[in-house]
Amino acid sequence: MNETLMPDRFDRLLATANMLTEPQIVRDTANILNVGGTAVYIVQVVRESGADTILLQTELPHPSGGEYLARIVIPARIVQTIDRQRATLIARVRRNAAQRVVEDRLARGESLGNPEALAKAREARKEQLENQDAPKRRKTRKRRSRKTRKARRKADAQ
Repeated sequence: MNETLMPDRFDRLLATANMLTEPQIVRDTANILNVGGTAVYIVQVVRESGADTILLQTELPHPSGGEYLARIVIPARIVQTIDRQRATLIARVRRNAAQRVVEDRLARGESLGNPEALAKAREARKEQLENQDAPKRRKTRKRRSRKTRKARRKADAQ
């Protein structure tokens, strides 16, 4: 059978998957060495087996000249990895920004938080710890192995 007649994974996903988004066309202008160029990307997100898969189409230069349409399927695991890395990056940026704000406020001599409320909370926590009884633990006997139990019974019988 001729392989060109068989639909590839991109076509099968496009035909059968649950579309989450309409095709979105993104133009990216690259300015490398002051030489302009525009790349066009068509991005679609589909849901496959409960996970998101990205279908990406773009024109790439062909080695023999001209351009060809590259159709790329970005699997769900890769999309999840990208999402996880993006979330980590956002958290790091937010943490660093918050830390800079705290350092700036401390450098200006401002106090952080409400000192009265903090003192009241510390006092309440201290009282709670003092009034709290230590939980009573039930003593448990270590269970011996079957071999040890048999040997003990033999020794007791003799």
